[in-house]
Amino acid sequence: SAPIALPFTAATASRGSWIAVGAALLALALLLLTQRSFRWHALILVALLGAGGIVAFKQTDYFKKRLDMTFVGDKLDMNTRFIMWDAALRMWRDHPWVGVGPGHYDLRFREYRPSALQLQPERTHNDYLNALADWGAIGTALIATTLGLLSYGVVRVWRFVQRGDRDFSSNLSDKFAFVLGASAGIFALLIHSTVDFNMQVPAN
Repeated sequence: SAPIALPFTAATASRGSWIAVGAALLALALLLLTQRSFRWHALILVALLGAGGIVAFKQTDYFKKRLDMTFVGDKLDMNTRFIMWDAALRMWRDHPWVGVGPGHYDLRFREYRPSALQLQPERTHNDYLNALADWGAIGTALIATTLGLLSYGVVRVWRFVQRGDRDFSSNLSDKFAFVLGASAGIFALLIHSTVDFNMQVPAN
């Protein structure tokens, strides 16, 4: 499922998603390389996706423009995001335990932004800082506990969903494929959430 879903995520033209998808596909390929029956499949997958990505960038002006917007004067342009992140941290420091309230980042932003920046950003463009600003340490701890338990469950179930080399030729369960694909997809979302607000999108 991950090799199908992740390229569609990259097609949203979010620069953060390109990095997240690249990291998730690399992790997926490395995990598949540990499975003797899937080593060649993993190498072919990486080669095809890499070739497809190069062709897309060379043949599509939109992707080139999006990439060019990342840099201003040969420097990475992150100033606006840094300002939004700084505002989120200051909100959290002022309301450390319960935050400013769910969905209140945009409402409170005007108190923390510099006068030169006239924005209504709605969200922090970093889910982790957004959680701290909106929910404080208590709410963020609850969210982190949920993610931790999910990760622990994946680790615990990992050896039970794998099959022996001989089993891959038979019509047995596809649990390994589902666990691997879902894990890669969630891993991409967690990486992308450092520069965007995936956890605020109901579809995700």
